[in-house]
Amino acid sequence: MYKVAGGVHYKFSDLIEVDRLQKLFDKLYELTGIVAGVADIDGTLLTKTGQTDFCSEFHRGNPKLVHRCTKSADKLSELISKLHSESEFICYRCENGITHAVTPIMIQDKVSAYIYMSQFILSPLDLEYFRKQALELDLPERKYLTSLQKLPVYSEEEVRKFMEFAVCISELLAQIANYKLKLCEEQTKIELKLSELVNSYEFCKVLTNDRSFKKIEIESDLRKALDRGEFYLLYQPQVNSKTGRVEAVEALIRWNHPERGVIPPNCFIPIAEDTGLIVPIGEWVLRTACKQNKEWQDKGYKPIRVSVNISPIQLRQWDFVNLLERILEEVQLDPSYLELEITENSLMESMEENIEILDRLRQMGVRIALDDFGTGYSSLNYLQQLPINNMKIDKSFVQDIANDRNKSYIAESIIQLAHRLNLEVIAEGVETEEQLRILVNKNCDIIQGFIFSEPLPSGQVERILRRGRLNLRKFVEV
Repeated sequence: MYKVAGGVHYKFSDLIEVDRLQKLFDKLYELTGIVAGVADIDGTLLTKTGQTDFCSEFHRGNPKLVHRCTKSADKLSELISKLHSESEFICYRCENGITHAVTPIMIQDKVSAYIYMSQFILSPLDLEYFRKQALELDLPERKYLTSLQKLPVYSEEEVRKFMEFAVCISELLAQIANYKLKLCEEQTKIELKLSELVNSYEFCKVLTNDRSFKKIEIESDLRKALDRGEFYLLYQPQVNSKTGRVEAVEALIRWNHPERGVIPPNCFIPIAEDTGLIVPIGEWVLRTACKQNKEWQDKGYKPIRVSVNISPIQLRQWDFVNLLERILEEVQLDPSYLELEITENSLMESMEENIEILDRLRQMGVRIALDDFGTGYSSLNYLQQLPINNMKIDKSFVQDIANDRNKSYIAESIIQLAHRLNLEVIAEGVETEEQLRILVNKNCDIIQGFIFSEPLPSGQVERILRRGRLNLRKFVEV
């Protein structure tokens, strides 16, 4: 039990979505066949995946032994409480001879709950032990040994491997619970603050000027926005500078807040990344963009790519590649018509790990674009290693390309470097004819910006797709 400001108490089960937890362990059982789950520190089971309930059945058939197993449960609680690290687990043999393995879930450095691997027998099977156990428990040996056949038998190595995986899950659950507890504490503090200010003449002024309050307010609304369907996508065309053909569209998220109106991404994406909400929001963007692209293809339009921005937090999710495979299979979109945009700086973090993930994506057929190039610290050595297809010149170079010689030179160098590495170059944020003329003369491959089109709803994109290509001479003589 955890207490926050205002005297409110929380258990682990209050800080976690039990339904999602159940689905996680259902999937784990489906993949491994191992019965495992989560229990609150008081022993209350929060999941019931594959539960054989052998112990309860054993107790019902042998009521005189219940008190002995109760003592075992007390001893188990004592053992769990002595675990001081999320990286630890213990195997424990109950008074009825059955083995359990547990690892703690720590909140504020205290054991709050535990993951258990339930009701199994360690191999090699020690029949002599169980014969003695039957004698000690005053049970018919044959009946006792027959009842044990209902339980799985695992080697110590199998138990160790599974419990090491369970330790990883417990660490993630602990992070979620600690974060939720922090949120609850912040929310309680806000409510206390509001109650103190409610009669103050400065109340409205505080609401207007307190940035931290606004951030928490947006964070709270973000949690509801996905369920309420408040997000939508716009698509901005990317045009081939030589042919005028629309090669791709970039999917751009917008939030239509019921009270604040349309909120631009720069006001809510950083908050979504800080809170981890970028993961479900990013999944929605991927699925929606892929589905829309497949719908355009099904209507008979010439296939194009849809480009989706990916947060480094999404990229580091352990199941990101599998998630992407499921989405593409679900909407029946060929992977070559999806492009993922990843910023230069985020890619440089955990470089080796990111290269491995990008390699897997490229092997699937998904295209990769290095976004905001020129603002980070990529070295030539790293660029040669990156499994990417496109390079996007940062807007800051494009905006000043006509007025700043240095930025014009940098843009030209980026284009030449990319071509030497057999990469296509995309310039985004192109707004004027002069910018377009300079970029085309410098052999930039793809142009994106307001000079051709603002970000559009899917229906208006279809008008452009219907034409197939744009007449560049309409915009500028090149």
